[in-house]
Amino acid sequence: MLINNQQYDTAVAEPSSVNIQYWSNPNKLSLEQFQSQIDAQGGRIYNLYKPTEQSTIKVKINGIEGYYIAKSDCEPFTCAGYVVNTGNRIYEIKIFPSTIKYKEIVDQILSTFKFLD
Repeated sequence: MLINNQQYDTAVAEPSSVNIQYWSNPNKLSLEQFQSQIDAQGGRIYNLYKPTEQSTIKVKINGIEGYYIAKSDCEPFTCAGYVVNTGNRIYEIKIFPSTIKYKEIVDQILSTFKFLD
């Protein structure tokens, strides 16, 4: 692509999306406790706490521990995602499509994040 007489590489081959949402966690529950509470109330948050899944890897994002889930349920699609518990909030970051190419880009973006509590 040529912009202002400068050549730039472009490699967009398919659409992509990143979805970020969070839940208030005023009692500062662990991810496991938070998921159990949601389940007990009849709700369901996909893959919020699944540390034993083979596709789940412990990660740190700006020093905050969380999980990377390579194959997450994102009805009706498959996506990848991160779950981070900052204490007062639980963040879920989903990547569509779940390809390594996009994970590398999202990892770079997440390294600049400051999670608000």
